Parts: sequence; C-alpha cells; structure tokens
Amino acid sequence: MVTITPPPYTISWAGGSTGASIQINPGQSLRIGVDPVTANNWVARTTAATLTTTAHQWVNAFNALTGQWSTAQPSFSDLSGTATAGQGGTGTTALNGIRQANGGSADTAATGHQMLAPLLCSDTSGSGTAQSCTTTPSFTPATNDCVNYTTTAANSSTGLTVNVDALGAKSVAIPGTSGWTTTLTASIITANKPLHMCYDGTNWNVTQTGTASSGGGGGSAGGTVTYTASTLASSADNGKLVIMNCSAACAYTLPATQPSTSWFAWVISTGSTTATIALGGSDTFNGATAVPVLIQYATMLVSADSQVSTNYTGNAPLTTGFGLSGLNPSSNGVQIAATTEALAYLGTATNFGTAIGTTTVSGYAAGYGATAGIYVYQTTAGVGCSAASNTVQPSFTFTDPAGHAQTIAGPTLTISGNGTVGASSGTFAQGTYSVAYTSGNVISYTTTSTLGSTGCTTTPQYAVNFAGSLVN
Repeated sequence: MVTITPPPYTISWAGGSTGASIQINPGQSLRIGVDPVTANNWVARTTAATLTTTAHQWVNAFNALTGQWSTAQPSFSDLSGTATAGQGGTGTTALNGIRQANGGSADTAATGHQMLAPLLCSDTSGSGTAQSCTTTPSFTPATNDCVNYTTTAANSSTGLTVNVDALGAKSVAIPGTSGWTTTLTASIITANKPLHMCYDGTNWNVTQTGTASSGGGGGSAGGTVTYTASTLASSADNGKLVIMNCSAACAYTLPATQPSTSWFAWVISTGSTTATIALGGSDTFNGATAVPVLIQYATMLVSADSQVSTNYTGNAPLTTGFGLSGLNPSSNGVQIAATTEALAYLGTATNFGTAIGTTTVSGYAAGYGATAGIYVYQTTAGVGCSAASNTVQPSFTFTDPAGHAQTIAGPTLTISGNGTVGASSGTFAQGTYSVAYTSGNVISYTTTSTLGSTGCTTTPQYAVNFAGSLVN
C-alpha cells in the first residue's frame, strides 16, 4: 500500500473528505488534479483495481473511493431457470409428488414399487366377495409389492378377491398350517381396519392374527361347521366347532392320515340321533383302539397328536359304570342316573345271653353299597327276671372294593330285667353306617350277648334288623 502526502496542501478523494494524505492499494492507479472548488487542496480520482476472482462468487459492488470490487456467494432466490440432471435436478419443473432419485440421471416420479412405506389402498365397493381399490400414485403391482388395505365391507364367504390399480382380481390369502390359504372364514377380513397386504405374484397375502381360517392353523375357535350325515374330518374343520346334527345314524371319522400335525376341532352332537366318533385305518385315540363316545349336547375336543402320526388325543367323555344306570343328556345338562335297591332284613329272635354266629344278610343283590341302618331291639319280654343288665352288640363284616375284609361294631342294646318289647315304643339301639363292598361279596354279622338277670321263667329275646338303600 502507498501513502501520498502533498504538503503544504491537503488532498481528498473525489467526493470524499479532505485530509493530509491518502492511500492507494497495489495495482491501483490515480489521477490527481487541482481542486477547482477549494484552494490549497488536491483532488484524487481512482481507477478500478484489478479484480481477483473467487470460484462460485459474483461481483455485487464497486467502491469508487477505493477502486475495490466486492464479491459474494449468490443466494437461492438470486437464481432462475431449471437445474439439469447433471446438476442434481430433473431438467423439468413439471414433476409433482414423490420423486425417485436416479443417480446421475434425471429424477422421475416415484411409483408404488419404490415407496419405502406402502401406499394406502381403500375399497368402497361394498362387496363381500369382489373388492377393488386405487392407490395414489397408481401403479401395476408386481411380486413383493405391498399396500395398506382397508375395506368398508367384511368378506361374506370363504373366498375374496381384490383388484388393486387394475391389476386384476386376485384372491386374498391368510396364513394356514401348510402355508397360505385362500379358504377364509367369513368376516376374517374386517371392515374399516387397516390390513398389510402383499402380492406374491398370485394372491394378496394378508398378515393377521385372530380367528383362524377354515384351512388354517390353530389358536382359538374359528366359527362352526354343521354336518347332517357321516363325514370325514378335514382341514376345513380345523379350529372350528363341528356340529353333528343328524336325524339318522352318522359318524364323524378321524382320517387315517391326519389333516395336519396341528389340526384340532370341537365336536358336538345336537341331532335327534346321537352321532359317533370313528377312527380311520389303524389309528388310535389317546393311545387306545377304543373310540371315544359322544354324549348328546356335550362338547368333545379332538386333536392330532403332533408326535405320533397315527394317534389322536382328546378329553375322555363320561361313561356309565357300576351303580349308574345311564346318562340322560339334554340341551342344558347331562343327568347321571344311579340305580338304588332298598334293603330290609329282619333277623331271627334269639335269647339274651346267646350269641348269634356268622349270618348272611339276605334280600338284596351284591354290589357297591351306600348306607345301611342297623337296629337291635327286643322281640320278647322276659318273665320273672331279676333287675340286672342284659346286653347284645352286633358286628358286621364285608369285603371292600380294595379286597380288604372290614369289620364294623354295631350299636349295643342294654335292657334291665324283663325289658320292654318293641323297636319303636320299646327298648332298641340303632346305628347308621356307610358300607362299601365288592360285587360278588355279601354282608354278614355276628352278635355277642350277656344275660345278667336271674330267675327268668321266660328269657327275653332280641333280633338284628338291617334297613336302608344300596347302590348296585
């Protein structure tokens, strides 16, 4: 930088303030002359300095006093025109919506194939079997393309098609035990609920949880299916309540080849004729060849054994056994009926002081017992007997269901002297006992007795009586 000082005069830039000196920059030239206005002053006029350029900047000002140029980076609003593909643009201003970047090539409008988030596709057809929707932007779906689908009408049958962006009607499929299945349960595609739907090149696969398809995997019950005649269990029954509504003999047969390793169903017979369960081939149920028995109006769970391909498992139904006459099913319950037999036995009159040996209680069929009342009472009054205690105590024996002999002591009857006749108004002893004995065996009894009185011209007598009910 150079300083110019013209003493004894002053110097100023043209149009600028007056001073003792001025400075000029390298490369700058001046033209100095006498100030026509102010005496004793020189006026300097500059010429433009050499401009050193800076990449991507333009000149935005010039200082006449200093001869300096100003440069700056232009702002976006200072630009006009359209960026080319080489400049990262599209070469056009008419591209609206979502754009697809193509590297060094021009951007293009993105299609449904290129969306990171699936496009929304809403059906308003109102049909429960054939539906359609359009995306924005629209596109022709290819394999593995997905949409978020909604419909205003649930599917009304086992089949449903959807036409997305004029691709054509394609079946809707959901997960099943052996892959995707297009056999649906009514209303499994719900109305007004978003579903993620992907095209596999053949069907629109809908990932969902909840009710199982007719041919799908297990979980919770997937509705009902009704048969009025014999039928073979199949994958269509999987996860369902199978209603056998037969008016004549019919059977629900579990096939020799399981429908799938996870197949299961509930079976109920509601018709006027109770259906039966049958086993196909040499299959077993709970590991046995005996088939389960259906009880009318009672639900039975049956399922494929995933470990043994020739076995089915399920809950064992009620069956009648000893002491039960049968099961009486109705629409609101199953009544279990039992057979009972009244027991009435009167033993032989015996003198006090005389024991009774082993005596069989007769008058009933041998079986499983319930309760029995044992009475010991005086049958004959004594004559001339002194006032002393006369006693009798029975005991009875039987064989229980475990094969063990059981002995139970009965009640003790005590009279004084002659005593009084009669079980109701006279002297007697009573006991009620639970008796469980094995079919084919019987109840027997013995007694011990004392006669403490003396001088009896007629000895008082006693008898043992059994009364109650027995189940056989």
